[in-house]
Amino acid sequence: MINTDILAWIVVLQILFPGAPLLYGSVAAVLDMRTGLLPLGAPERGTIDARAALMARHYGLLSLYGGLSDAEELDAQAGFEKAVTAVPLLLERADIIYGVGTVDAGSTISYTQMVLDDEFAAGLRRMMQGIPVHDLDEEVALIKTNTPRGNFFKIEHTRRNFRRHWQPGILSRDTYKTWHAKSENIEQICRRKARDILAQHQNCSKN
Repeated sequence: MINTDILAWIVVLQILFPGAPLLYGSVAAVLDMRTGLLPLGAPERGTIDARAALMARHYGLLSLYGGLSDAEELDAQAGFEKAVTAVPLLLERADIIYGVGTVDAGSTISYTQMVLDDEFAAGLRRMMQGIPVHDLDEEVALIKTNTPRGNFFKIEHTRRNFRRHWQPGILSRDTYKTWHAKSENIEQICRRKARDILAQHQNCSKN
């Protein structure tokens, strides 16, 4: 039904505006029978949109879908829902994933959420790159030389490649003791960074 609806609108728009560029997209989801609302953060929505992205690729069209959440603020629910609606799109190679900064089923834009979503998008981009394959002969030789009691930290290959791994700018990888000493949770970090960005922002139209 989604595909039929989209194709029908493509035909109509091409008749009205021949050659107009179009994106194949959908906000289809299941209905929440308890509230009667359309839950844009439902895992079923990620699954449905991923299948729609496959159809877009079949027709040679660019696909547009969202990593959205029904949460009212940046919290664990927002993180969970953005993941389950965006990761399936990543797996099916959707062309555009929108929804950065959106909460409350897309009704609100949160600068705080936008900062975390920027980090989320960077992580998704790294996942899309997959596992890089380098010089396998060199790496096999290094494993044989340094196993079981060698030191991979001191070899040149490690120094040459370790910076290729993604490093978060906001998420914590500290020990509990270090994290606790900083006394700042993820929401506070994102709020502080959002304020810093707004304070340092320059309007391009004035430059």
